[in-house]
Amino acid sequence: MSRQSSTILVIDMHGRALAVSRGANTRDLGMPGGWVEAGETGEQAAARELWEETGLRVDPRDLEPIYRQGDCTTYTTRPGGAIGGHADPRTGQMILEPQGDHWEGYPGFVPVADLARPSSTFGKSNRRMLRDLGLL
Repeated sequence: MSRQSSTILVIDMHGRALAVSRGANTRDLGMPGGWVEAGETGEQAAARELWEETGLRVDPRDLEPIYRQGDCTTYTTRPGGAIGGHADPRTGQMILEPQGDHWEGYPGFVPVADLARPSSTFGKSNRRMLRDLGLL
């Protein structure tokens, strides 16, 4: 049996995607995500990874699968679902503060196309997914 992974695609009101760098390499971007742990659903894993890598929270029941490639399922919020966190009181922008046990990389909102960069570890598969979803 192969190991399953989950990612979460979050698009903000400006059409930017939430991304996390792979370590300090800010040119290597991916969506928040990782392995599904024993006893977890894909939705629970996506919600946990979102919190660990960005500090944002979502109820796993508010997630729905939107794409599957191999052993990885990508989720997004259902209509009416919400992602929460702390906002800067001056700007209203979400404050991204990773909460995991070990540092994954820098979180931030980037143009959607940045997830499909050839320099990114997951750029090729992200490009396929984003095209199939009509986002590229």
